Amino acid sequence: MTTMIKEIYEALIDAGANDKKATAAAVASADYDSRFNRFATNLEEIRSEQHVIRWIAAFNLAFTLAVVWKIFT
Repeated sequence: MTTMIKEIYEALIDAGANDKKATAAAVASADYDSRFNRFATNLEEIRSEQHVIRWIAAFNLAFTLAVVWKIFT
């Protein structure tokens, strides 16, 4: 089922666009919004993964420094 933004459809009809073009534009606008929401969700997932990677890198750096400190002192 395709979703359509009713306000855009009505505005295009009032502006003089034919029904087929107004429907296509309203559906494309609704699809664009859903794609943007998916992008924002994916961006949040990447940010959460970045926190884990930063924690791993910090642990690795601390462990490496501890080993080097133990070897040379």
